[in-house]
Amino acid sequence: MTDFREKMVDDLIQSDTLIGMNTEQVVELLGKPKSENKTELNYLIREKYGTDIDPEYISNLIIEFDKEGQVRNCRIEK
Repeated sequence: MTDFREKMVDDLIQSDTLIGMNTEQVVELLGKPKSENKTELNYLIREKYGTDIDPEYISNLIIEFDKEGQVRNCRIEK
C-alpha cells in the first residue's frame, strides 16, 4: 500500500497536476492534509516503524503556495 502511495506522489509531482490549483482544489483532490499554514500543505506519504515507538522513516508531500494562493511547487521531504 505505501509503495503504491509513493509511486502516485512521484507521478503527481512529475506531471505538475497541482501547479496552479488553489488550496480548496488541492484538498478536494487529495483530502485533508496532516498540517497546513498559509503557504504550505503537508501530507503524510509514508511512516515506517521498527521496534521503537519512534518512526524509523517518514516522508511527506509538501505543497507550496505563492502569494496569490496557487500551488507553485510540490516536493517530497524525508
